[in-house]
Amino acid sequence: MRRSRLIPGLILGMLMTASTAMPALCVDLTVAGIEVNQATQTPTNTITLVAERSTAVRVTIGVTGASAAVTGVTGRLHVFVDGVEITPVAGLLPINAPFTAPLAPQRANENDTLNFELLAPTGISVSTNVDFHVDINPVAGETDTTNNSGEVNDLSFECRATPHLFFTRINFAGHGLPALSTVQAGTGDAFVRGILPVNDGDPLLYRQGLFPTLTFNQDDNNNGILDGCPGAESDVLLSLLESCRQLIVSNGFGTDDRTFLFGFINGNPISGNGCASVGGRVSYGNTEAIRYQRSYAHELTHNFGFSHNGSFLNQVGWDVGARLPNNPAGNNTSGRVKPTSLFDIQVPGQLTNSAYIKTGLPDGYNGLLGHPTLACGGLDFSSQVLVVQGIFNSQGTGLIQLKPVFRYPWPSRPTPPPPPPDPLVPRVFPFQVQVVDANQNVISVPFDPTVADDAIDEVEGPGTFEVMIPLAGPANSLEITDASGATMFGGFVRSATPPTVRVRSPQGGATLEGPTKIMWDVVDPDSSPSELMFQAAYSPDKGQSFVPIGVDLTTNELDFDPSSVQESAGGGLIRIFASDGLNTSFIDVPGLTVRAPLARQICIGSTLGEAGQRVTVPITLDNGLGVAGFQVDVGFDPSLLNPAGVRLGADTAAATGWTINSAMVGFGVLRVLGHSNPPAGLGAGPKEVALVDFDIAATAPIGPMTPFRLANCVLSDPNGLQIPCNSCPQPGQVVVRPAGSFSFRPINSPVGVDQFDPLPFPSTVEALTFTNTLATGYNGTASMSVGPVCAGTLQPASLPFFSGVGNGTFSIGCCLDPLLPMTRTPLKLQATDAAISISGSSAPFNGVAKADVNADNAVNILDVVRAINFSLNLPVSSPPPVTFQRWAANMLDQNCSVDALINVLDIVRIRNKALGRPPLCPCSVGGVGVLTEQAAVLASPVTPFSISLEKAGARDYLVKVHGAVDLSGLQLELKAAGPKATVSLEGLTAGRNWQATTTLDQGVLKIVAFSNAAAGVSGDGAVLRITGGGSPHLGSAVAADSEGREIPVRSAP
Repeated sequence: MRRSRLIPGLILGMLMTASTAMPALCVDLTVAGIEVNQATQTPTNTITLVAERSTAVRVTIGVTGASAAVTGVTGRLHVFVDGVEITPVAGLLPINAPFTAPLAPQRANENDTLNFELLAPTGISVSTNVDFHVDINPVAGETDTTNNSGEVNDLSFECRATPHLFFTRINFAGHGLPALSTVQAGTGDAFVRGILPVNDGDPLLYRQGLFPTLTFNQDDNNNGILDGCPGAESDVLLSLLESCRQLIVSNGFGTDDRTFLFGFINGNPISGNGCASVGGRVSYGNTEAIRYQRSYAHELTHNFGFSHNGSFLNQVGWDVGARLPNNPAGNNTSGRVKPTSLFDIQVPGQLTNSAYIKTGLPDGYNGLLGHPTLACGGLDFSSQVLVVQGIFNSQGTGLIQLKPVFRYPWPSRPTPPPPPPDPLVPRVFPFQVQVVDANQNVISVPFDPTVADDAIDEVEGPGTFEVMIPLAGPANSLEITDASGATMFGGFVRSATPPTVRVRSPQGGATLEGPTKIMWDVVDPDSSPSELMFQAAYSPDKGQSFVPIGVDLTTNELDFDPSSVQESAGGGLIRIFASDGLNTSFIDVPGLTVRAPLARQICIGSTLGEAGQRVTVPITLDNGLGVAGFQVDVGFDPSLLNPAGVRLGADTAAATGWTINSAMVGFGVLRVLGHSNPPAGLGAGPKEVALVDFDIAATAPIGPMTPFRLANCVLSDPNGLQIPCNSCPQPGQVVVRPAGSFSFRPINSPVGVDQFDPLPFPSTVEALTFTNTLATGYNGTASMSVGPVCAGTLQPASLPFFSGVGNGTFSIGCCLDPLLPMTRTPLKLQATDAAISISGSSAPFNGVAKADVNADNAVNILDVVRAINFSLNLPVSSPPPVTFQRWAANMLDQNCSVDALINVLDIVRIRNKALGRPPLCPCSVGGVGVLTEQAAVLASPVTPFSISLEKAGARDYLVKVHGAVDLSGLQLELKAAGPKATVSLEGLTAGRNWQATTTLDQGVLKIVAFSNAAAGVSGDGAVLRITGGGSPHLGSAVAADSEGREIPVRSAP
């Protein structure tokens, strides 16, 4: 176990930011509990956690010493995997800070805990050594801050395999297709991602099947409702989806038990909200906003073998990342927390906002965690698997349909039966498939054809089934029987001759664009046409992957829409399968170019320029796939623009063999023509095909010109066939601007930078034309900024221009303390006028923090000496300018203010900064980093003391203090001391690393004495000896403690 360490610098740095709204001054906060929740969890974190899955951390705060909830609580989370932190060094911030810590927190209340979230992929890999450490920021007045941290260590995060959840949209009985935005990733699957214990950030988890949407019109009673589950209409749709799933092939591998397919139906014309094959891998459901996300999750857990129950949640759940709230707006779901008042996902007929998932086995979250489908590791695939599909009547007494068996050429993996409800009681299957192979071996595979709906009046019963059986050789016969084998419901005997298929249209190498009818002939001398069934699949990549384009066909033709599948430039392939019962054959149509018939869109862009300048505008296509040539007419205002030439665009220049030409074909009309030789189509996606140069007339007025006009677009493929083309609805235009750039006059260094007392400095900016002359016509306003650090701290943030010149006085209210011990950083100003896309930057100048009086990028004795000279009104040498030095020497007090004087207080503060001591006024806004120190403000108050000047002998005087506490600096003025007076350390200061400096100014002896070691002296006694003086008496006195705070001084009687 790695013992997490507290981060003292961070905690100290955050101490002063805590809220002061406290119910009592004796409050004590502790970390009472840390719950790591990925969907549901126990308070002691006994639910298995999954690597890379979105994770919430709920921290229960213990509160003592307070009579009411404590406001303004926040903190940081650190997560370590095998001892290596995967959260930011500063820790992860809560999602609900500032947080009010209740006296009696309840898990069911979302904001009774301080909550953190790590969204997938979290960076938490498979490990048995994952530690969660929480630091709670102290609040004002807290009595004990040593117990503000807590941790839970050695948690295990396990591997779980990502299933492939495909969806398709179904147009049932004329209801239309549901909107893609309703069912797309992040919305349609929001509930599923919340409860399925896998890496919910995996892009392969949920996606639309790249095959045509389905039309399903079986409505036996013409009521517009998809009836039954089980029932004829519902079972046929489920069986159709099973056939589609079998034709989903990726990288040469067919379907496996991790491949699921769900059909979304527009609205809710369903008698029971949805239906699923229990233990199968297909289901369908509604898209009614208040329920469809839960319906999908409900049916998916049926696929995992779950059955209906009447349970409520037994632990509080959590929707990590707030996937569901207001997504979509009509789901009436709010908040992340899932209290135990909600129903379990398998309680039928519920709404999205009324359910989540319980923890139990085998039909809860733990059941999913332990499900073999989600177990990591490779899968065992088999070739030539028998795919047996059919439909039982709802009583289970007979077969309604037994489809011809298909054997596909790609490897696939049968779906194993779900785990039994009781691990100690074997699952009983009511039916079996018996196959006799060529060697008379009998293979028996049991199955359960149960389907289940999602209605309040729940129904589960026999219906659609699919059984996949690996078999090395041919199958001589196949029968569907009861479990005992006594009752036979149907079957096949293999005929001698398999069907032979020949495709009439399209032919290999054809280009398919627009609706296409696929037609084929079949010959099977020992089977009647009614005994045959066909499946059709499309591959965009020469057979490596497939998607269904027609399933369970009983005729010899199919309408195919190329726009419904992935385009292919010569690698398309259509495969037609035929089965007569136990013989499967197929034929390929290869070398197809498949593309959507949608018109391509050509467009011309916009640009900005000045009168007399040459500008360039691009001509683009929204999709260049297959385009081997183009032509378009560009209309423009010839009184303002003159064509100067055309060039290849970035994408045609990158391709080989392209040339481009242009010619005037009318008044103000330029025809642009480009083509490739030999003809070769561009790739898919947006393409820049041409660049057109125009000269702007010298008399062109400032402002936008009339947009370009596009006409007569012609696109060609490599075979000279036309590709539909439209002009974009908003062609670009040329905008004439009064200037082309900004130029800064030099900014003198250094510039004083401070969050609370920045030093104003002047800056002049000129607007220039493209010929670098003053743009006297520019009278706009530029946005001003500073960088590369200190962003957002420049004031003012704009600069008006008159006749091309902008003059302004600026200040940079930025914190440079995180740079310490460095005190200087290079800065630039930038001027931008986004409306006309011009900008410019100054040359670098140095921004310097307070206390660095000589601007040498350090605070040391040199700066202390200059501050002493200022305090004694002595000359100070340049550079830097004296005005800067005075600003730098005038230090901030504990109220983040400056006064009009430079005295011993400033000397002590500069000394402290040179010694690396915390500042009286820590800065934090707009800085270059995070300062992890607290302010140098003592808990004890400043103690006043008295001072006296006492005669110790002839022309010998002692300066004595009475009741001094932590005296670290003293500045005095003595009148009538005389020009021969000298000052030395005495008593409390002698031998204590103090120094004293004096000057005589107009008869007044000015003395500055301070400790070089940042240590103060306390007590009663002498601190200075005045020797050789006349008859001195005390004038003013200023004293500082070791932190640089002013100590009130009074004269002793």
